[in-house]
Amino acid sequence: MGVKLHRIISHALAPRRGIKPMINEAHIVKTLILLYTHGPFGRQSLSKILGTGESSIRTLIRRLKELNLVDVSKAGGAYLTKTGESVVEILLKKIVPPKIIDISDLEYLKLSRKACTMILKGFCKKYPNVLRIRDSLIRHGAEAALIICVKEGKLVLLSPQGNGIDETTIKELNKLKTKLNIELRNEDLILISYADTSEKCETSLYKFIVFEGIV
Repeated sequence: MGVKLHRIISHALAPRRGIKPMINEAHIVKTLILLYTHGPFGRQSLSKILGTGESSIRTLIRRLKELNLVDVSKAGGAYLTKTGESVVEILLKKIVPPKIIDISDLEYLKLSRKACTMILKGFCKKYPNVLRIRDSLIRHGAEAALIICVKEGKLVLLSPQGNGIDETTIKELNKLKTKLNIELRNEDLILISYADTSEKCETSLYKFIVFEGIV
């Protein structure tokens, strides 16, 4: 079955000699996905992408290497081992990773300056707990959130009271569907996290994966 995500997080974030690494759950999950989709990466490149110092990246890579998830080539930088690839492949069966989207031309669905989206595959087969999802995203850094189901090719905006779609939202939901630019399947759950920076809304989605036990 490979290494479980919660074990990876615990190992990577564990204090040593009383000092906790200057990284968080989002850095770990994003690094694994980046190495799978676009790797290998050197420390400098990862530092710029993740917005954290090279010393923190060095610590992260070292700890992932201790779990046999990552190895390092002098020429190319850090890359996933077969074990690391299997961890990400399990995750990608359940999600489409967080993606920053342009909301500058939206009105009703523009709830802050920046927005990021993530797809949970098939998570609408049972009616999602909208309040729990929204509260979790806000707890992890979002200012606001939208939860949307894909039903028969259409986007249905969910609310705690039930399906909430009316004439005022249809146009912008259609715009949003175009912006996602990915293949959506029936029963997919779309999460949109809003914040004043892209980093905050993206981080809230990565932390959601960890704390809600998606994998």
